[in-house]
Amino acid sequence: MAANCLMKTAQLVRQPADQNHRSQAVQKLHKACLNYPDWKKSHRPNWKPWLYPEIQPDYPKINLEECRPPNEGLDVQQPLVDETAVSEEIGKEDDSD
Repeated sequence: MAANCLMKTAQLVRQPADQNHRSQAVQKLHKACLNYPDWKKSHRPNWKPWLYPEIQPDYPKINLEECRPPNEGLDVQQPLVDETAVSEEIGKEDDSD
């Protein structure tokens, strides 16, 4: 019960802050969009790869067979962490309310 109240309180505090950040982001994006035509005039105005894909540089293709996870092939062993006790403790805390 107490955890539920805390979660609702956190949502009430967080929502106005999130809304403020979203409105600021929209304002910045709007300002950037308004300034884009002037910016584009001085920064390669004819470069439009979305219209003319042939002007894209020919980068080498990535060979997917050469790709591997970051730790594969390394001798470093990651320690195994037993989290079963943690999940059991969390479950016990929720039941005690």
